[in-house]
Amino acid sequence: MKKLIIILVFCFLNKSNVVFGQQILLSENFESGVLNPLITEHSNGTYNSNPGIQSNTNFGSTMAYGFGRSTCPANCFSTYTDTLTITFPSPTFVDSIKWSEMELLNNWGSQGTIYLDGILLSGSIMGALPVNNHIPDNVPRYQAYLVGQCVTIIKFIVVDITNLSEITIDDLIITTSNPPIIAASSATTICQGDSVTLTSSAGSSYVWSNGESAQAINVETAGSYSVTVYYGIGCFATSVAETVTVNPNPATPTITASDTTTFCQGGSVTLIAPTSTSYLWSTGANTQFINVAASGIYSITVYNNFGCSSPSLSTMVTVNPTYTSNVSASICQGDTYTFPDGTTATTATIYTSHLSTINSCDSSIVTTLTVEVCSGINETINNNLFSVYPNPTTGQFAILIAADTAEIIVTNVLGQQVIKTQTAQKIANLQLDNNGVYIVYLKTKQGTITQKLIVNH
Repeated sequence: MKKLIIILVFCFLNKSNVVFGQQILLSENFESGVLNPLITEHSNGTYNSNPGIQSNTNFGSTMAYGFGRSTCPANCFSTYTDTLTITFPSPTFVDSIKWSEMELLNNWGSQGTIYLDGILLSGSIMGALPVNNHIPDNVPRYQAYLVGQCVTIIKFIVVDITNLSEITIDDLIITTSNPPIIAASSATTICQGDSVTLTSSAGSSYVWSNGESAQAINVETAGSYSVTVYYGIGCFATSVAETVTVNPNPATPTITASDTTTFCQGGSVTLIAPTSTSYLWSTGANTQFINVAASGIYSITVYNNFGCSSPSLSTMVTVNPTYTSNVSASICQGDTYTFPDGTTATTATIYTSHLSTINSCDSSIVTTLTVEVCSGINETINNNLFSVYPNPTTGQFAILIAADTAEIIVTNVLGQQVIKTQTAQKIANLQLDNNGVYIVYLKTKQGTITQKLIVNH
C-alpha cells in the first residue's frame, strides 16, 4: 500500500474555497510510517504501546494506525485519550468516512467516536462489540458513515484506553461529491444568434463565472463558463469550466436573376445564390442556382463550413398568362376576311393571329375560315366573333375581337351597366373590381353577341 494520497486538488481562491478534483478526498493507508500534514495525533498519559503508525499485518498490509495501550493497571483508563485529527484548509463537503478496524489483544472497554467540527457524528463508534466482553477481533471490521455536510475538522477520539487492548485502524478513506457538473442542453459549439443552456448540479446557491446566480443560464457568447456551487455556510465547490464556441454565420445572401423576374407564360428565369458551402432553396433544391418557370416567392438559405446558415430576402417571380382561342368564321365567295392581326384572306384557311394582351404577353386566335356560295346577304351572327380571357378572372380580362369595329357593354346580373366602350382594336383590356357574374355584350355591324363572365378576386 501507499502513503496518504490527496486526490483532491486544493485551489484557494479565498479561505473557504476548495475545488474538488475527484470523488476521493483523502485515502490514508499509513504505509509511509509518517502522518500526512493534514493529519495530527494527540494523546494523554503514558503508554505501553504508543499511539501512532505501527507495524501491523492484520489488514493485509505492513502498517496501520494504533490508538495505543496505556500503562494504567486498573480504574484509571478514563484519563487516557488519543485523538487522530484531520484538518482541511477550508470547509469541505464530505460525503462519507470509511475505514477498516480491529481491537487487538483483548476487549477491555476502549471505545472511540467521531466528531465533525466538534459535534458528534451520530451513531459513530469504534472498538469491538459488545464492549468489555474480553473477546478481541480476529478479522478486520469495515466501518462506513455517511456525512453529507461541510466539515473543516474531523476527529477520531478513543477514550478509556486500557493496558490490555488496542483499537487499530487502516485504509482510511474520506470522500466528497464530485465537483459540480455543468450539463449543456445541446452541443456547446453553436452558431451566431443561437444559444445553449448550461445547468449546474444541485446546491444551495450558485455563482457563475459571468456573474449570474441561477442554477441554469442561457449562453449566446463564446467563452469558458464555470459555476461555484454553495452547499452551506462557507462551503462551496467550483466546477470544471465548460467552453462555449460561437461560430459566425455566413453573410446574408442576395439572390441575383439572370433576367427579369416578370415574364410571360412559357418563359423562365435563373435565380443564382452567392458562392457558399451548401444551399437550400425554398423549393427544396440544394444547388447554387435554380431555373424558375412558375410564379411564386423564392428564397434560399446558405451554409458555411461551420454548418451555420443565413437566409436570404425573398424574390418574387411573376409569370403572366397567355391565352389561346379558336374562332370559326365564314365569308361569301368573292368577299375578303380580315383576321384579328389585320391579315386578310379570300379563300378558306386556318390562320393563327398573335396579339399582345394583358401585361404584353402574346395570345393566339386560331381562325378557321370557310368560303360559302351566298345567294343573298348573310345576316347570321357568328358567336365566335369574340372571346373573353381569362374566364373566370380575378379582375383583369381581355376581349379578343374578330370584327373590325365593335361596341363593348358589360352589365351585372341586375342589368346595371358597368362598362361601355368603343373599339376598333382586335383586343380590349378591361378591369372589373367587384366579384360577381357579368354579361359581356359585343355589338358589331353583324349584330349583338353575349358571353357570361365570372369575376372572383
